[in-house]
Amino acid sequence: MTPRFGLITGAALAALVALVLAFVPADWLAGLLGVSGVDATSFLVRRYGASATVALCVSTAAIAVQAAPSRAALLALSAWFGVQGLVALWGLAFGHVGGLAWAAVVADPLIAGWFIALSAKVDTG
Repeated sequence: MTPRFGLITGAALAALVALVLAFVPADWLAGLLGVSGVDATSFLVRRYGASATVALCVSTAAIAVQAAPSRAALLALSAWFGVQGLVALWGLAFGHVGGLAWAAVVADPLIAGWFIALSAKVDTG
């Protein structure tokens, strides 16, 4: 597995998430999370807002220290998924969500770890 493949996979995952969030009915998403109305919206906004902010922070820091662009992108993807898992865990721990959020607690940290492992393989030249 190469870092380039990881970047392509990360871009595809991000595009898929964007399309799902744009086109899937909010009621369906709320059903997956085991919540409804304002609680579902609040959780999704918090989850995606926090992960996007951290990913932007990580990529900006990586650029500031002149990391390889592919490494910066892989680290940003890792941060994105890591925070996704953390917010899902937080939501479950405090009873804000249920349902499919359990899958995010397991899958997102694994995906984040995969991106970190790939970032270590980037040739820093």
